[in-house]
Amino acid sequence: TGDVGSQIGGNSGFGNVDGVMRAGDGVTAAAVADLNIVYLNLSTQGPASGHAAFLGGETITPGIYSIPVPATPSLGGVLTLDGQGNPNAYFLFQLGTDFSTGPASEINLINGAKACNVFWLVEGVVSIATGTKMRGNIIANNAAINIATGVLLEGRALSTTGAISVNTGLVA
Repeated sequence: TGDVGSQIGGNSGFGNVDGVMRAGDGVTAAAVADLNIVYLNLSTQGPASGHAAFLGGETITPGIYSIPVPATPSLGGVLTLDGQGNPNAYFLFQLGTDFSTGPASEINLINGAKACNVFWLVEGVVSIATGTKMRGNIIANNAAINIATGVLLEGRALSTTGAISVNTGLVA
């Protein structure tokens, strides 16, 4: 659901889109400018709490979390984001390099947490594995986003300059 657009190439392989397919128009140019502003804003927020490279099997409260280079962050199992009853609860994950999920991994939102307030800022390639339930807004800087078969994405997948590849069965 929603529009699909590219400023630097065409759109293909997205299947049934309930929205407008856009390529290289004024709307996509404005979206690129807005994305660069959002990226700069998110990349300079802090201070962040350090976190282990492996995400999953835990409950996290609102905040800014950082996994710096050289660790390669990944999601396995279930990561629960607890909004603690605040509908404006904000989660920012600043990931210093590539990010991947294991098959059937899941982001679970509880106690008022909303996907629109979750941000995954990734300084590398994003690989979302088969059957993953991903929630939040993924922003890959200068890299691709690869979404496998049977993925649920509640949020957005945005790249500052990389391709976004979507296999069949994505529910967004």
